[in-house]
Amino acid sequence: MNIGDFEKNVSPVILDRGYLYYRDDKIKCCRRNADEFVFDVSGTENYQVIVQIDEDNNIKNSRCNCPYDFTFTCKHEVAAYYKIRETVECLAEKIYRDVVFEQETKSLVENYKENLENIEKNKEEHVQKISELLETYSKEKLLDILLEIVGNNGIVRDRFLKEIERKEALQLDEREILTKYNEKIDELFLEYEELEEQALEDYENGYSYGHYHWEEYDDDYVDTEELENKISEILSDVDGLLNNFECLKLSMKILEGIDKLNKMTETTSYREVWEIVIDYFREKLASAENLPITSRQEIFNRINKLNVKVSDRYEIAVDIEMLVQFCDLSGAKQVLLSKLNFISGVYYDESINNRTAELIYEIYKKTNDEKGLAQSLKTLLRYESIRDIYISKLERNNNIENILEETKPWSENGKYRKKWLEYRLQIFKKLDNNAEQMKTLERLVLLGEFSYYDELKNIHKADFDIYYQKLLKKSKKKKEIWCGIIVRECDTEEMLNYLREYPNEISKYAGIIKDVYLEEAKNMYMNYIFEMSEPVADRSHYRNICKYIVKYKNLFGLEDGIALVDYLDDKYKRRRSFRHELREVLDGYK
Repeated sequence: MNIGDFEKNVSPVILDRGYLYYRDDKIKCCRRNADEFVFDVSGTENYQVIVQIDEDNNIKNSRCNCPYDFTFTCKHEVAAYYKIRETVECLAEKIYRDVVFEQETKSLVENYKENLENIEKNKEEHVQKISELLETYSKEKLLDILLEIVGNNGIVRDRFLKEIERKEALQLDEREILTKYNEKIDELFLEYEELEEQALEDYENGYSYGHYHWEEYDDDYVDTEELENKISEILSDVDGLLNNFECLKLSMKILEGIDKLNKMTETTSYREVWEIVIDYFREKLASAENLPITSRQEIFNRINKLNVKVSDRYEIAVDIEMLVQFCDLSGAKQVLLSKLNFISGVYYDESINNRTAELIYEIYKKTNDEKGLAQSLKTLLRYESIRDIYISKLERNNNIENILEETKPWSENGKYRKKWLEYRLQIFKKLDNNAEQMKTLERLVLLGEFSYYDELKNIHKADFDIYYQKLLKKSKKKKEIWCGIIVRECDTEEMLNYLREYPNEISKYAGIIKDVYLEEAKNMYMNYIFEMSEPVADRSHYRNICKYIVKYKNLFGLEDGIALVDYLDDKYKRRRSFRHELREVLDGYK
């Protein structure tokens, strides 16, 4: 069986299961010798797979220490095969990249450099020669040559026409310029609306005959790149000819045109065009605070109406972030807060929600609404960005006592109390306040933050034996915390108490107590298996029971393992499926 096509020799069921282990990255290569791979596989249990391959990538030998490696190949081995094939393919790719590709690239780079040097050298020589020649020509001769170039070269001609248009514009007053470019924008978007309508008509006609022309429509009818270039020219032309507010109005007119096109198509086809205009708009908007209130109100009202979905995050990028500076206008504050609260309710992206919270905070601060901010603070403080702002504000006041007082309520309850406890812990450390450090560390541990356990133990080293009993008592309110502390201390007596209260946990923690409480551990484990065995079930359930039987044997020895299997085999004589699985376990023992 070769690693390149091992799938042919494995059952589809095992193949699927093995592939899932490989896909979910549950297999790691812990070492590799000349022809041997050794893998660790993590699943319900941890297993080891050893695979030997020859120089032709044939699988010479393969084995797994799982209890159900009864077939030729188990799912853990399949996962290993996929991993080996990945390794072999990557190695081949690396060899190609390092040898062949490197040589090809080196050759190409050398040729490119040589050609570039020649081009630059020739260019300098040609420019010098042409310059010397032109100096000998009369003005009339030069004009004839230039006119010939303009007549034959469209790029040069467009450049001159653009310059002529700009010179003509300079002769106009501001009102005439506005009229001219407003008409130009109207004509441009009317053209593209007609193109979109024609495209839709063609698409619908094509659809009715069973032909799909959507891709053809996109290429043949609507050239968004051409629109992008034309709009860029317009913005470039008016820049410097009009004041900031009139430039803003023209750019808003363009944005409204794009908005209409996007609504017609129900797509984001004009995203690139939008982004060019919005960048220009932002640049001009930077001075909007100096505009009269009526002008600022007009900008706010028009931009607020736009609903151009250029990306999944358009609400923040377009509708709101730019408008925060207008929050002092009548009615603007509530409009913006309503939008922001809506966004925070529908998005689960942490970065979006953090930015939303920042904008809400900024609006309250810009409008000097301390009451509104205080009411919203409890909600806003769940976001990291706002916590940072809030803490920075407290720290600037340089009043430690005030900081501790302000943060105390947030550390006592709420979803984010851990963050506040950690922050307060750092303050208590700076103050060398051991008593509060002890309290805070204890609270963190009782919240399940066991990374602080060693620190808590160390700070109580003088009276830890007494303190440990108090901590156990407090931790019993929550099963996971109680167990976590016991495990860290390897407290066999307390673990026995824990297992008496939660006997179904015996399979996880029998190893902790078996050296001290052997018989109790055996009896608990057997009773657990007996309880699972009592109901009549399907084969998958019986296989699951057998996994625990194998673990029982590994913990308490082969003799006890065989005795347990014999007992169950005798007790459930009529359950053929169960007895078959039990016999597989016995075979595995041998």
